[in-house]
Amino acid sequence: MLIRRFICLAWATSLIPNLDELMSRCREAGYIPASQSAMHEVEEEEREHALGHHSERLAIAFGLLKIGPGVPIRVVKNLRMCEDCHTAIKHISVISNREINVRDRLRFHHFKDGSEQSYCLKTTALYSHSTSLSKIASEGDD
Repeated sequence: MLIRRFICLAWATSLIPNLDELMSRCREAGYIPASQSAMHEVEEEEREHALGHHSERLAIAFGLLKIGPGVPIRVVKNLRMCEDCHTAIKHISVISNREINVRDRLRFHHFKDGSEQSYCLKTTALYSHSTSLSKIASEGDD
C-alpha cells in the first residue's frame, strides 16, 4: 500500500503536466469545467486553470502514476470537494478504469465507472447520494 501525504504542493509541479494531460482526456470524453465553482474574480481561462489543479486532482494524478492498474485510489482531504471536482473525478474514473475514493471533511465519495455515491460522516445513519455521468447528461438535454 502506498501512502503519500500532501502537505506542501511546491514539489507537485512535476505532476502538473500529467494532470493537464488527464484533464485534456476528460474534456475529450465530455467533461466541461464548472467555472462557477472557482471563487476567484479572474478571466474564464484562469478559473479553469485554478479548478484543474485542486489538491484531490493532484493526488489522483500521483496515484495514477504510482499505483498499479486496477488498484483503487484513496484520497483524504480536510476540506469539502467543489462541484467541479465531483464531475471531473467521475470522468477520471471512466478514463482510468479505476475506483476512486475521496474522503472530505463531511463525506466519503466513491467514484466508479462515471458514477458517484456519497456517504455522510456526521450522522449515525448513512446518507447515500448517487449520481452518474449518464444522469447528468440527460439533465442537460432538458
